[in-house]
Amino acid sequence: MDSYRQGEVHGLEVAAMTADGDTTLGTLIDLTAEGAAVSFPRYADAALPVGSRSTLIFTAPWLRTPLQVAASAISRADSGELRRYHYQLHFESEEQRRRFSREAERVRNQRMASRVRPSATEPVVVQVELTGEHRSPSGARVADVELRGSLKDISVGGAAVLIDSGAETAFATTDVIDVSFQLPHGSRPLHLRGWIRHRELQGDLMSYGLEFDSAHAEDFAQQLDEIVRYIARRRREEREDSER
Repeated sequence: MDSYRQGEVHGLEVAAMTADGDTTLGTLIDLTAEGAAVSFPRYADAALPVGSRSTLIFTAPWLRTPLQVAASAISRADSGELRRYHYQLHFESEEQRRRFSREAERVRNQRMASRVRPSATEPVVVQVELTGEHRSPSGARVADVELRGSLKDISVGGAAVLIDSGAETAFATTDVIDVSFQLPHGSRPLHLRGWIRHRELQGDLMSYGLEFDSAHAEDFAQQLDEIVRYIARRRREEREDSER
């Protein structure tokens, strides 16, 4: 999915096994107690029609045995060389559900631990663009849109941005946008493309949770270095504030 693997960030590796026994390694995008989002190469044997059942196999250094869960693909999105599935999980027992819930909570805690918010004294303005090269999930071209928002939080894997709620009128038909911003004390502006993974109305603002797409970002490794340095600085500032 990127120059880093989301599955490694989460600490879980995931593979999908079809009813015929074909197994393909995927990349974990998100995990909850009820579902999972996984991406595969578009040529993978695990590419199944939406609605088909398969088995997701999760492995990690702390798991004595792989965790296998039956799953139904409820949605699919294709982009470039990747095919992303959202799965609904089907548990065979309450014990399996509890075990999986513990792993989902572990993933959530790791994801939150790597995320920081800008300081109230150093807000980050975000330029958000939707251009003609973007397409809706149906393949239709979308109209050009350019808006300003603010950075809610950021991690090495993505960011959440806040935009006037009217943006959803234009963004409802797309799942990818471009964002530009400069982090405080950063050496350069960042220009990144993000997959919209979560949308939430917060008062008169919309919060868009984005997953960065390194394949469509120039010098992604250098831009990621800027983000890593910013996260480390914000962590130090948070520790110093808590010690006062």
